[in-house]
Amino acid sequence: DITMRRAAENAMLEAKMLAESALSLKSRFLATASHDLRQPLQSLILLSRALLKIIDDPRAHKMLIQQKRSLNSMTQLLNSLLDISKLESGTVEVNMTDIELQSILDQKEAEFAALANNKDLELIIEPTEAVVYSDPILLSQLLQNLLANAIRFTSKGFVHVTCKSEDDHLRIEVEDSGPGIPPDQLVKIFEEFHQVKHSEEHHSGFGLGLSIVQRISNLLGTSIEVTSEVGSGSTFTFTLPLGEYEHIEAAEKGSLTPSADMGEVKVLLIDDNTEVLKATEALLITEPNFKVRATSSPDEAYQSLKEIQPDLIISDYYLSDKVNGLEVIRTIRGQLGFSVPAILVTGDTTVALEKAVVEGVEVMIKPVDADDLLNVIYELFQK
Repeated sequence: DITMRRAAENAMLEAKMLAESALSLKSRFLATASHDLRQPLQSLILLSRALLKIIDDPRAHKMLIQQKRSLNSMTQLLNSLLDISKLESGTVEVNMTDIELQSILDQKEAEFAALANNKDLELIIEPTEAVVYSDPILLSQLLQNLLANAIRFTSKGFVHVTCKSEDDHLRIEVEDSGPGIPPDQLVKIFEEFHQVKHSEEHHSGFGLGLSIVQRISNLLGTSIEVTSEVGSGSTFTFTLPLGEYEHIEAAEKGSLTPSADMGEVKVLLIDDNTEVLKATEALLITEPNFKVRATSSPDEAYQSLKEIQPDLIISDYYLSDKVNGLEVIRTIRGQLGFSVPAILVTGDTTVALEKAVVEGVEVMIKPVDADDLLNVIYELFQK
């Protein structure tokens, strides 16, 4: 009996180690794949935004808007892959605070209105004055995945978001008039890569959205309830604790513009990916305040200091010669004798970047939205 028990314990231990190894391998694969794919996507996003600034032809402008939507969809898919990796590795930080929920709902309505309209769906997001206690980034992502899932699988009718107060909690429901989920698949829909099969039509997607939803809801201390009837639609529900208005520190910021006294900003770009380097340069030179010096290696960046004193450094994290962007920023700051403002861009969130934040370097994850990049720059020079 003792021998059999030990053999069983050893088998269980071995199975656990194999499962953990497979999980680690999958997480590393997802992070690496997303990093490699983000490079060309980053270039496309920046070039598309630059073209929007300089092209006046209405037809071309319309095509660029459509292209931007497609790029956004590609970005969402890559983010989903990376989100799975981050959530599994336990590296996601949860920052709970009091949030005016309406600000997030307004953002989601703006993001999904065109997509719903293109499918002739009625997107109804009922207003609320509720303040909830949650993590604003994770909550926004949870709602985004629920709405994206509802709109993707609904061919006609509506997608409806409602909020109802229940004692000291807020009940949030995302209801759709889609095909519904068969009872035997309700327990499987939160599994990775699982897609509900409907005989009448095929839906695109990779079955990652609801898997991410479940992981995020666990981090937020809530759970997702699902009710569904085949042919009549589905409703996804979760609850959040109510917060307090007086704890809300500041309203959501909108898009920034250059201040009148901003003056010329000399920008030093450092990126060993030629396409991303050119695309970033093309974006920045469309702005009247920026004078750009583009360099493709640390040595080239150091040499440029003989000709210009940059007001801002924008560097990729992974550079040639086994030197990373944070090290290059440190070296340049040392040569200049002051902490010039800097932005570090990376497509791999498995890199430990806490030191960059401590050293006063802004960190942005690829693919970086062009408007977000410009907003960060304007914020740096309006402080």
